[in-house]
Amino acid sequence: MQIDAILSRWLDILASLALGLHRAWRLRRSAIVTREGECFVVRRSGAPGEVIATVGIGTPAAAAATLRNLFLIFELAPDNVVIRHLNVPAQAREFAAGIVGNQIERLSPWPPAQTIYGFEAAPKPDDATALDVTIFITSRAKLDAARHALAACGLEPGQISVSSGKNLSSSIVLWTPAAAAEQGSQSLAKVIGAGLAAALCLSAVMTLWGLYSANGLQAAADDISARTDALRQEEAFLRRPRNFATLNPAERAWALKAQSPATIFILESLTRAIPDNAYVTQLSLEKTDLHIVGRAADPPSLIAALTKSRDFSEVRFFAPTVRSEDGNLYEFSIAAHVVPRTDIAP
Repeated sequence: MQIDAILSRWLDILASLALGLHRAWRLRRSAIVTREGECFVVRRSGAPGEVIATVGIGTPAAAAATLRNLFLIFELAPDNVVIRHLNVPAQAREFAAGIVGNQIERLSPWPPAQTIYGFEAAPKPDDATALDVTIFITSRAKLDAARHALAACGLEPGQISVSSGKNLSSSIVLWTPAAAAEQGSQSLAKVIGAGLAAALCLSAVMTLWGLYSANGLQAAADDISARTDALRQEEAFLRRPRNFATLNPAERAWALKAQSPATIFILESLTRAIPDNAYVTQLSLEKTDLHIVGRAADPPSLIAALTKSRDFSEVRFFAPTVRSEDGNLYEFSIAAHVVPRTDIAP
């Protein structure tokens, strides 16, 4: 079987299931319509004694708008139906429809083209190996007359049936709007197919977009990784004095600039660490070696303050501390190692 035939069959099954569910939902809000004299009496399904409306034949129903929301089942009177019986083997239950269809021309008082029928099969009480098939037959003319009379009253039946007589709650379906149902099934199948096609197209577009985005992110990640590796290799190369000495003056200047800490960060750290009563008169920075000279009332406290800062290590005096000329302050000379920002713990 070809793919298009399988897909078409699958869509038809989905449409039939959807229509079946809709029909089952409507049956839960069904009402029984019977003809009593010159009136149509509408009773709520499941409560035969509860009358919803009584409509005169040929008179539009005043409650037509309310009844339109119900699934109307019109029951033919028994005198409009001819009943016939067939005996078939119990094993042939699933073929009962075909057997009845083959015998209907013989059983019906009307031509086959003008015959409407339904049937039910039940085991025979006196023979468990046989089925008693009861066939309910009416003419298409009587069915059409009933539908036209209902339509004149504003009533649109969703089903025409006849009571089987064996069980008050059971009925035999003689007519349903099969043509409308088939057309609705085909239209619904097309709608379902269009919806599935749109969902597949949207899924394909989203998948392609996801793949494109993932490729772009992967390319960006690879580029960042390559640049990081290059910087690491360059840093490892420059950390070796022998390699650093092989650079030309311009490259050496750029490498020294890249490796040296930023002066603005050093000044900011010194400003925070040195108290207000201390003054820095000289500052020199060579790579990561910092030398500061200045005056303070208590130079040893500067060692403790700079040591507490995360930006400096190995803080020490590199020259003797002497009293200044005015005798109020001491001149200090402090050396420290500047900790690179990448090496500072968070």
